[in-house]
Amino acid sequence: MVADKHAIKVAITDRDWFEAWLAVFAEHDIEVFKLLPDALLLPDAQGDGLSVIELNNQWLCKQGAWRISAVEQSWLAEYLTALGHPNVAHYSPASQFPETVTLSAQT
Repeated sequence: MVADKHAIKVAITDRDWFEAWLAVFAEHDIEVFKLLPDALLLPDAQGDGLSVIELNNQWLCKQGAWRISAVEQSWLAEYLTALGHPNVAHYSPASQFPETVTLSAQT
């Protein structure tokens, strides 16, 4: 329960893609200790902000230590609206963001 509402945590992956990569590592005798989604590697944003970077025409987003998502450009505005227009720390050019969002370029 989250704030008196039923909630579930969801993780989605392409099993075939995932298993193919594990097979490549095994083929080369590389031991895998941990796999992390790419968006978890973004720095934590300050406060309730959002850290973002563009990768392959998607925005990888991280809010807090563990909340991540991959957002298509076509629904970025709606996604940010659903989050309450958080401040956005971006690690790649961010010209397509709505004007209602406060952007902060990071290096």
